[in-house]
Amino acid sequence: MKKILAFVGLLISLYLYFSKGHVSYCPTKGCDIVANSEYARIGIFPISLIGILGYLILINLYVFYKRETIYFYTELIITTIGFLFSIYLMLVSIVKIEAICFWCVSSFIIISMLWIKALIDLKTKYEKETG
Repeated sequence: MKKILAFVGLLISLYLYFSKGHVSYCPTKGCDIVANSEYARIGIFPISLIGILGYLILINLYVFYKRETIYFYTELIITTIGFLFSIYLMLVSIVKIEAICFWCVSSFIIISMLWIKALIDLKTKYEKETG
């Protein structure tokens, strides 16, 4: 499930990255407003590029490091950063930009689900190890 969620998150981030500068498909009509706002970049880097990188790291983790102990902690750190950053972006979108991007909300839901699953998996691993 986590691989599929991360892959869908990657596709959303890629779509947001490549639709920049074009009229995007957005059921809420807020995607272009958000994408063209001053908050759509950190320096020279589009926010969507950060999403692409984050989801690629998670996919790599899910495919190649599933059985290693460091996996659980790394996954929790990455998803926590993504989750907190997504909360910040949602607040900026609502409060500062005053627009809702359907794709941004979708990515927020995905990273939230991955974060919750990471918490559950780490708790389960801890319970198995401690008996």
